Amino acid sequence: MDAAIGRVLEAVGEDVTVMVFSGDGMGPNYSGSHLMPPLLRELGLLHDGTGTKEGAAPAAKGGLLKRLRQLVPLSVRQSISRCLPRRVRREMAMKWMNTGIDWSRTRVFCIPNSNEGYFRVNLAGREPEGIVDAEGYTRILEDLGAELRGLVNPANGCRCAHGVFAVDEVFPGSERPHLPDLVISFDPAARTLDRIAAPRAGTVTGPMPFEVPAHYTGNHRPNAFLALRGPRVRRDVPVEGAHIADIAATVLAAMDVALPAHMDGRPLPLVT
Repeated sequence: MDAAIGRVLEAVGEDVTVMVFSGDGMGPNYSGSHLMPPLLRELGLLHDGTGTKEGAAPAAKGGLLKRLRQLVPLSVRQSISRCLPRRVRREMAMKWMNTGIDWSRTRVFCIPNSNEGYFRVNLAGREPEGIVDAEGYTRILEDLGAELRGLVNPANGCRCAHGVFAVDEVFPGSERPHLPDLVISFDPAARTLDRIAAPRAGTVTGPMPFEVPAHYTGNHRPNAFLALRGPRVRRDVPVEGAHIADIAATVLAAMDVALPAHMDGRPLPLVT
């Protein structure tokens, strides 16, 4: 990548402004998202099995299917997945995610994610087999939010949560029904790996994150970077509190284009 950028800079010349940025940073994977389903089980919010409102299917079916799937090497499953259309992959992934959950008793479930922990309430009228009413929805989010804020890594005593967000408050809008209801972002300084201590659930254990498929030893971080070179680029100006929304505003400023009134972000003081 460095060599490729060097060739681009050489080709365009020094009189052209070039910006290179990343919307994410990278670092060690200290996400505790893989421990969130076990936490929900300990709290009695997530139940295994295949019971439904219409009647109970054989309870072992979901677990058997998962065990059979695990017999196929991950590399083989990934090779097959790459050959399938994205829509098919998404539908199959959702089917596997939901296998083995007893929806007749489950009040909260996780949307798998290798960064944050995503929680969705099994809300009546929204989910296919929802059982939680509106009053219960509010109470569950309050109680679960308090539990998440109290998570600690027992190995070092650090709080696990960098933040806990109710999605109704931070992402309102027409697409809100498709999003999780509650999100926890993990503090890398807590170095969460294979166990957490929760106020009500007690100690919850699980595999290391990199032992869970789709998790890695490294992962995205919210802090990214922006590098610039050009005749109008200033090198003597410190920048603090920059946001990803500022990148587009900075590009427009470099092109002497006025910012639209509806646009978020501000031009960074890097271009004269």
